[in-house]
Amino acid sequence: MALGQEEIRTLDQLRRRLVELAQTLQISRTGLLQSDPLPTWQELKLEQDFLVRRISAVQQALNENSDFFTAAHAYPLSTFPGQSREGFLGSILQKKLEIAPREWVAKYSKSFSNQEEPDSLAIEDYESLWQWAAGSNDEFLAEFRSADHFDDDYTIAEREMGIASVKTGLRRKLDDGDSDSDGDEEMEDVVDSDDAAPDGSAVVEPGIDQKLPPVRLETILRFISSGKLLPQ
Repeated sequence: MALGQEEIRTLDQLRRRLVELAQTLQISRTGLLQSDPLPTWQELKLEQDFLVRRISAVQQALNENSDFFTAAHAYPLSTFPGQSREGFLGSILQKKLEIAPREWVAKYSKSFSNQEEPDSLAIEDYESLWQWAAGSNDEFLAEFRSADHFDDDYTIAEREMGIASVKTGLRRKLDDGDSDSDGDEEMEDVVDSDDAAPDGSAVVEPGIDQKLPPVRLETILRFISSGKLLPQ
């Protein structure tokens, strides 16, 4: 049965919205991989809102014409070059998703109640647990704040074992607790005896080229998220 003009316009409208959504996703992905510096949170939020509007437009088109899309099916015309375009024809006529998309759809199509495990906590139990944990942590942290543990250069364990044997790797003197409380003395660069060469200069670790510039934090984050290391 041939399609009418209204049904053809419906299909074309859905096609255009899907193309716009795919292009928007590709632009966002390319921007995250290649932009330097990385986009700000405000820019990412705007892109997210734009993607949500694109997805909502596709969902609206599907909902408004659900009966037609459910009953419609594709079939090739007799003039279509089926032998030379077999792969393209198969992708068009394929009714089932690939395995990976099918599993993704099945996973995120479940309702929230079906995703919960039988022994999971209810929302009220979670709220009660967080309220109890907040008050309990306040009492626990109050002891550390009153003892100035957060302002100490050494951990509690290092203080108990003795700070003389602690290797911090820093090039400055830390407060050992015996210095004056005014804290106005100028800090001087020092080198530990274990890390010093016979002539008194600092020993460079093997494999480290001090002439290279430091790696920026954005480059490290980009490598962690994408696995690609862009040139500096």
